[in-house]
Amino acid sequence: MCWLAQHNLDEAKSLLEQAKKINSDQPYLWSTYGYYEYQRGELTGAIRDYRLELATFPERYGAYGDMAGAQLVLGQRKEAKETLQQWLAANPGDPTPTIRLVSIMLDDGDPAGAVAAAETGLAKLPEDKKKNEWLQLTLGRAQIAAGIPYSRSCSPPRIPAL
Repeated sequence: MCWLAQHNLDEAKSLLEQAKKINSDQPYLWSTYGYYEYQRGELTGAIRDYRLELATFPERYGAYGDMAGAQLVLGQRKEAKETLQQWLAANPGDPTPTIRLVSIMLDDGDPAGAVAAAETGLAKLPEDKKKNEWLQLTLGRAQIAAGIPYSRSCSPPRIPAL
């Protein structure tokens, strides 16, 4: 992918075509095509290619985020939210799709939906990821926007009697 990083798009296209001839079902092929299309400003083509990657390799989690980003640039907010929900379903142990989904919902003026999405995503996480700082901050942002008053989730420390 160094030819893409160097913005040598002609060489990238040639190498991608060669790779496709060898095996059009190989991992990373269609997501790399998507990145190529994104670099060319062809976001509709990028979305198509990310979908092809995910149809064969739904565990290629990065493609979900890239596709949602392209959808947002095109103003396809509903589709971007659906893509993030698909990512969450495919990889419930990652807080990233929930954080991105909640942020979009807040931007769209849906704080109640954002709180619900944050709580749903949080519930699906393994215990070691429930304290993710960005997710907790995003949930707090949604709760503030929804007018939910702050409450402590733990009891005050007990002071032993003298």
